[in-house]
Amino acid sequence: MEKTTLVAEDINKDISSELAKILADEYVLTNKTRYAQWHIDSPDYYTVHKTFETQFERLENFITSIAKRIGLFGHYVPPASPSFLTIAHLKNTENVNKDCKAFLMELLADHEILIESLKDYMHRFYEEYHDTETGDFIGELKKGHEQIVGLLQSHL
Repeated sequence: MEKTTLVAEDINKDISSELAKILADEYVLTNKTRYAQWHIDSPDYYTVHKTFETQFERLENFITSIAKRIGLFGHYVPPASPSFLTIAHLKNTENVNKDCKAFLMELLADHEILIESLKDYMHRFYEEYHDTETGDFIGELKKGHEQIVGLLQSHL
């Protein structure tokens, strides 16, 4: 993959590190969504199960996009190991209850946390790094999470 020359070489590593933090949150959220899909117990089982499946697939696409963006800066994506997850803002689920509403509320809260975090990252990419392309990229991720929030709210 060819390294981007859109920003100064000395900040490529910093931008990649910031993107890795976003990637870590996306991994956590993807895992929580998959867990909810596997363990959902609801009268609306099929509908909610398919909703989680669609969200899981969308989150996987976000992960791939972020990984490719990191690669554009000439850096490798860190492995999804326990140490990698220490940089995530979000935490893995401890919800052993299979209540549909509990899963929906937890995922909704995580998406809202991530949206706020993405707003901060956007500002950082625009203002600190003067990297409008990555700022715009993060803006698109934020829009995707906002759409998922709307879908989750429709099930509550």
